[in-house]
Amino acid sequence: MIDKIQLLHRALGSLRVAQEPQSPAAAPAQGESRPRAAPPTGSAGQALADVVRRRVAAIPADDPQRRRRMLRTVLETCLASEWGNAVAGDPAFHALVDQVQQTIESDASLQSLVDDALASVTSQN
Repeated sequence: MIDKIQLLHRALGSLRVAQEPQSPAAAPAQGESRPRAAPPTGSAGQALADVVRRRVAAIPADDPQRRRRMLRTVLETCLASEWGNAVAGDPAFHALVDQVQQTIESDASLQSLVDDALASVTSQN
């Protein structure tokens, strides 16, 4: 079974790489691809999934903004895992999470992927 959290983490890693400023010297040669962030695997991947599930479980089931808060929780947790938990106190981090969430929510083609990922998080609570 494919872990949807790892897929989302991989997508976020790709987004991070795409957002990084690039100098001409750092640009990949024609025909080469940029390195992608590897999703956490093994116990690290399971630990990340467990943290996400715990944080999502804390969102009340009757919260009218539950889906939106769940997505934000997944984004924050995965990005903090990628960049280190110290970023959680940085206002720029939260502004970035806002932008990423707005981008994801505005792209209709991503909605089924988001729904699947959020369903996999809640189904294992």
